[in-house]
Amino acid sequence: MQSSQHVARLDEVKQYAAGFVTPSGSAPAALGRGLELRGVSFTYPGATEPSLEGVDLMLERGTTVALVGENGAGKSTLVSLLARLHDPTTGSILVDGRPLSDIPHAHWQARLAAVFQDHATPHVLVREAVAMGDLAGATDERVDAALERADATGLVDGLRGGADTQLGRQFAGGTELSGGQWQRLAIARGMLRDGPLLMLLDEPSSALDAQAEDAILGGYLERAREASGRTGGITVIVSHRMSTVRAADRVVHLVDGHVAEDGTHEELRAADGAYAELFELQARSYR
Repeated sequence: MQSSQHVARLDEVKQYAAGFVTPSGSAPAALGRGLELRGVSFTYPGATEPSLEGVDLMLERGTTVALVGENGAGKSTLVSLLARLHDPTTGSILVDGRPLSDIPHAHWQARLAAVFQDHATPHVLVREAVAMGDLAGATDERVDAALERADATGLVDGLRGGADTQLGRQFAGGTELSGGQWQRLAIARGMLRDGPLLMLLDEPSSALDAQAEDAILGGYLERAREASGRTGGITVIVSHRMSTVRAADRVVHLVDGHVAEDGTHEELRAADGAYAELFELQARSYR
């Protein structure tokens, strides 16, 4: 019974994929201007209200942009559109003035790196769990470097088989990890690819404490700024921790699927609006 259900779902996927026409273009080697959203709206299938509506936004090359807002404001939806996991319902996303829809999915996603809050927990070897971030270029040296960048070397050293440890109790002798440990591997996986055009960090360290987040993301942002001269790569961070947000070059505050505020951390604090209130509320808890 289960097998027949799986086959039926596979047929549905094949029919869905058959409706796509693969563009003949390719992703650029480097960004010139950046990414632009023009009148972007998106409504999930079956939903009655849009998750994003009329978003106009320019993400300039080489910048780090933080997305903030309450749950349901549209932050993760915006990230998924940039990754082209979905296409806008209306409006367009442009890459150096060229529609993102003109670039084949595989070409665009090969130039991305991402860490999501709802990350995968693959039951493979530790080394393979990281290598999935860039299968074409995953050498042992690059995997080890990614683990170090994710502050996960100590985690791996503490496992009986090191980077060759089998993950998952479904295998004989397999090891189960804690939520924070799985998240460190997800961060390492996302940091494996060198020089991505777009790095997406959607609550990448929610299972880690603030000190660990500062150490990992602070180091990443420093390297991203160094690499941006070569590729013009853009980093987009979704985080509720203001210590992370204030390190970004720019902050975009989303409210109910709209851009409510857009500027530097200092500019938005000086504007004394909703963002300044959010920052002050969080700052009080550390005093």
